[in-house]
Amino acid sequence: MSDIAIVTGAASGIGYRVAERLLACDPSRRCVVVDREAGWSHELAERYGSERVLETALDVTDHMAVRACVDDIAERLGVPTQLVNCAGIQYNCAALDLSIDDWNRVLSTNLTGTFSFCQAVGRHMVAAGTGAIVNLASISMWFGFPRRLPYIASKCAVGGLTQTLAVEWADAGVRVNAVAPGVIETPLVQAGFDHGDIDREYVSGHHALGRLGQPTEVAAAVEFLLSDDASFITGEILNVDGGFRLKKI
Repeated sequence: MSDIAIVTGAASGIGYRVAERLLACDPSRRCVVVDREAGWSHELAERYGSERVLETALDVTDHMAVRACVDDIAERLGVPTQLVNCAGIQYNCAALDLSIDDWNRVLSTNLTGTFSFCQAVGRHMVAAGTGAIVNLASISMWFGFPRRLPYIASKCAVGGLTQTLAVEWADAGVRVNAVAPGVIETPLVQAGFDHGDIDREYVSGHHALGRLGQPTEVAAAVEFLLSDDASFITGEILNVDGGFRLKKI
């Protein structure tokens, strides 16, 4: 049976590279690429075939829309066997100045969106007795990073969600893991450089390897955790951080 993978936040950054790698590594795998924007997946479809790349425009904060989307995928394509939750946002703002709307927006996207897809896909995986999920955490979950409060709170919660679901669904043959990247050269991080919110030299020096990570390096770790090579790994939060945590502590 060929895998059916769902990747959220797939229009750019880590999500895009994850979808790309999953398509490249298994010529029989079909990939549903989910993002708020529509009409961006042409390059993937040209390279890997329009029958293997199925684009869905969806706001991950809409719980009922997520469930309807996943049920439709299962009905049309078959049970999703792999899920990667990459959709995420963040704000640079002092905690005392943070609006409740911005707090809710980050938590709704990063945490509730992850939960919604895990629950919707998990229903089908548990019933089928198989599946693998990888959520996107962050190295920032291990430390206190000023001006990133809702982002860090959401990523800490994603870690707890990942480990709890791993235990709940283990008997059903469903594995749930997460990756916690260091600072990765994504459009989100580049915007931070451009706005002066992040200093490239400073953050590069916090990684033991002395550089930022690439989205393709995170995608490789995700693909491994989804694969049969990781069949005895569940509930793990894998740091893909160039030694950031080790150097920080």
